[in-house]
Amino acid sequence: MANYLARFVPNYSDILFPLTSMLSNKLTFVWEAPQEAAFQKLKKILSSDPVLMIFDPKKETTVTTDASSYGLGATICQKQADGRRSVIAYASRTLTPTESRYAQIEKEALAVVWGCEKFRDYLTRMHFKIEIDHKPLIPIFSKKNLDELSPRLQRIKL
Repeated sequence: MANYLARFVPNYSDILFPLTSMLSNKLTFVWEAPQEAAFQKLKKILSSDPVLMIFDPKKETTVTTDASSYGLGATICQKQADGRRSVIAYASRTLTPTESRYAQIEKEALAVVWGCEKFRDYLTRMHFKIEIDHKPLIPIFSKKNLDELSPRLQRIKL
């Protein structure tokens, strides 16, 4: 149920990290305070009303992405008539063990690509804005040539 409703939960992978980290075969399954807190927080969020809007392809659309040391997150928002932005959907996922060893700039770039792919049904054939909190990515996606980037950033940019 939690995974089915994940698009309605902001920071889903961050909230669930204490629980999903126990799925590894390398760790002993131990239910302690962090796991209980994550479980209770998720129950509270899932039992409250989501505040999401219905997608309108005529409105200004923004995809906001972010990466942490263990997860990626994205939201798709639209500007309403009164100027405020309303969330259409949330998305998040945990990084794979290999991805968690990426440099932070590579994680942030991966978040942009993953977020756009996640919301491609909304974004196909329309102009939209991408919002990030990692300033060094701006020249990588806008000005730098592919041959100036590392192989991983080249693949992400492509």
